[in-house]
Amino acid sequence: MDTVAAALHDGTTITVTIQGDGPALLLPVSLA
Repeated sequence: MDTVAAALHDGTTITVTIQGDGPALLLPVSLA
């Protein structure tokens, strides 16, 4: 697994975990 930081439109960064070999998907997940 690889992790990268993604920058949002407001300048906030989030950590994204990359798994598998399939097509690239970014799924929104509520942490609340």
